[in-house]
Amino acid sequence: GFLSTSLEALKTAGCRITRSRIAVIECIAKAEQPLSAPAIYEQLSGNGGGDVTLDKASVYRILDTLSQLNLVHRVTPEGTYLACNHRACKHSHHVLSRCTKCNEVKEVDVPSEVVAPLLFHMKHTLQFVPDSHLLHMDGVCASCVK
Repeated sequence: GFLSTSLEALKTAGCRITRSRIAVIECIAKAEQPLSAPAIYEQLSGNGGGDVTLDKASVYRILDTLSQLNLVHRVTPEGTYLACNHRACKHSHHVLSRCTKCNEVKEVDVPSEVVAPLLFHMKHTLQFVPDSHLLHMDGVCASCVK
């Protein structure tokens, strides 16, 4: 699951496994919608955090670390985060789709032949070699279109 994948990635990166990091990871893993740092802090400040004591700055630092390790995606400019459920897919491409009506966010697979022309353009026309990418699209989901 997301917790074990995250802990393994943190260990591999040489990061300490702290109760605060575990609490934030578990909070994100349980979330059905993207969460902001203040929302995570609020959830963990109550009984949701168990005996973990952390401040808002720690939540932001933990989210930054998880983001750098591609364990979470920043979904909105306001800074809401979603667990990356496709971390094990080393060769596939993903798009975060966010419905502007119901705010549902999904991470969906996109075939390589769809993304390849964009990567080719970036490399050969713009002389820019991407190390990684995350495509994000806002629109209206199938349920809300009806």
